[in-house]
Amino acid sequence: MKQENTRRNFIIVFLAICISFSMQHGIVFSQHNDAGQEMRDPFQDQLPEDKPPEEKIQEAPVEAPKPPPVIIVESLVSGGPVPQAIIKGKVLRVGDIVDGALIKNITKDGVEMLFEKQEFFSPAPSKLLKSTQGGKNVK
Repeated sequence: MKQENTRRNFIIVFLAICISFSMQHGIVFSQHNDAGQEMRDPFQDQLPEDKPPEEKIQEAPVEAPKPPPVIIVESLVSGGPVPQAIIKGKVLRVGDIVDGALIKNITKDGVEMLFEKQEFFSPAPSKLLKSTQGGKNVK
């Protein structure tokens, strides 16, 4: 019994020394299962390496902003207390929506609108006239 405990302690100490030595000197022991396939190291990171954030941003598809709708101002009433514009045969005021665009301001020069966080401007009909056209709208 005493001899068996001594032998067991010797084996434990010998294995501890071998493991310590291999860890200090970077020795890796390859292990194989019964089918002869190499087993993975359980302490090795199995997750793929993350790419830096710059590379992730470059890989993301960049969607081009939608162009604002083509809105033709037919008429304006901008001098009174409530400015109005006629667009597509409807009388509209500041705060109304036409073709998904919000009317922000109506002036004598045209209508300022907001479409998907983009501001754009539709000119008044008088601004579309060319002097050589004799009063006809240019489209």
